[in-house]
Amino acid sequence: MDKQQTLKAACQSLGLIHTRNELETILHDAEENDSSYLDFLISVTDGEILYK
Repeated sequence: MDKQQTLKAACQSLGLIHTRNELETILHDAEENDSSYLDFLISVTDGEILYK
């Protein structure tokens, strides 16, 4: 299992459905914007809040 599949499985277990479904886009955007870890986590949590 590659790293993205491992992360998707963890997101599924944690109920992070938006993050699981949008993982490729989230990772691409973070790389494109050279996001810090903090900015990346804010983006992930904001996405989950909006999804729910």
